[in-house]
Amino acid sequence: MKPGKKILTALAIAGISAAALFKCEMPERQKLNSQQVHNNLVKTLTIDEGKRDWVYDDATGKRLYPGDRAIGNRTIGVGLNLQGNPLARKLIEESGADFKKIYNGETNLTENQIAYTLDQNIYNAIRDAQKFVSKKDYEELDSRAQEVLVNMSFCMGYKGLKSFKKYKQALIDEDYDWAAVEIEDSDFYRGPHHNRAERLVEKIGSINNAGLELRPWVKNLSKDIKYRVKN
Repeated sequence: MKPGKKILTALAIAGISAAALFKCEMPERQKLNSQQVHNNLVKTLTIDEGKRDWVYDDATGKRLYPGDRAIGNRTIGVGLNLQGNPLARKLIEESGADFKKIYNGETNLTENQIAYTLDQNIYNAIRDAQKFVSKKDYEELDSRAQEVLVNMSFCMGYKGLKSFKKYKQALIDEDYDWAAVEIEDSDFYRGPHHNRAERLVEKIGSINNAGLELRPWVKNLSKDIKYRVKN
């Protein structure tokens, strides 16, 4: 089913006049090259994750000095989890820094080292995003949807993405209004990353001109209607 058809089907089932909602033409798909998407992600992830040249506790935000214990994960740069990311040591060492000294809070990362580790982390997040929906489907997405998906991949990893089954299908169908609804209806949106998730919902929901007006209607459809539309 083509993008937007499932939403229109849902409206028809619910007895809602699509003509009353769609008062503007649908915009052309935005397609940026991979480097432009990457550059946008550098900016948005730096806002979402923050940037620090010293190791800190991601549970408290406090800097960790030698001998300090972390309540959460030891993190540095732009969201580089030194404990949970299996590639962290490799990235730190490739940047030219001493992983042990960084981990223990004995030394800091330079701006160039932060930039390098962020770039590589984004590439890894893109690979996980492509694995999540398939490389072919990823490349067919509007670039704004790509940015949202990679941002989520960066935040929660492939393991976290796997629980978003309906969101995955919405992306494959290029049904961006439905994708926005699925993000809103998630623990990611309701949890500590709410502000970040809300920004992502607004971005993917803005792909269609009528997205922000349409979502409340879609969100209130019954589970039976959702099931019938999705199947």
